[in-house]
Formats: sequence, structure tokens, C-alpha cells
Amino acid sequence: FARNVEKIDRLRKMVKRKQEEMAQIVLAWLLTRESIDVIIPGAKNVSQIENNLKTLNIQLTTEEINEIDEIFSEV
Repeated sequence: FARNVEKIDRLRKMVKRKQEEMAQIVLAWLLTRESIDVIIPGAKNVSQIENNLKTLNIQLTTEEINEIDEIFSEV
């Protein structure tokens, strides 16, 4: 549990630097995965759908993608 909290804290730092929301950063990162063809995020209302669509405007640098890869590859 403690390791997972540490990973999320590291990701939060990136989110803060980019001034975006956590969900948008994670969705943008998922879109960089070659093995993923489509992402269907859950939403309970229109504002959540609109918020998810903002992901399409987020550009992650190669360094940011690698940083997220590193965070989630750690055991």
C-alpha cells in the first residue's frame, strides 16, 4: 500500500507541473500505449465526459511518458 501511495505522490508532482487533472494525465498516458486501441473511461454525467475529452488536448513529452512508465513499472 505504501509503495502505491508513493507512486501516486510522484504522479501528482507531474500533474501539478502540467497544471492538469490526474485522470486526464493518466488517460493521455494510456493513449501512448501501442497495445491500446481505444479507451472507454467511465462517466456519470456530462461534465465528466467533457472533462475526459480534454485529455485530447494534453501532449505528454517523451520524458513525461518515460517518467510515468517508470513509476508504474516499479514493483
